[in-house]
Amino acid sequence: MKPADLKAARKELGLNQTDLAKRLRTSRSSYVKWERGERPITGLLETAIELLLAHDRRVMQAITEKIARELNQ
Repeated sequence: MKPADLKAARKELGLNQTDLAKRLRTSRSSYVKWERGERPITGLLETAIELLLAHDRRVMQAITEKIARELNQ
């Protein structure tokens, strides 16, 4: 994962740097260094981001499906 990918993932999640840092249980300054490319993005960080994205997408899909079912009733 490249810094630009990390930033894109954060934006897809609809989070600012502070909020994503909190979700990752790290400091904002550490997060900013990853996003700027000043610190390498580890496999563990990449996995955590992928899990957050997968969870967010599942939640959005469930909401979309529930709305569709309610509209079809």
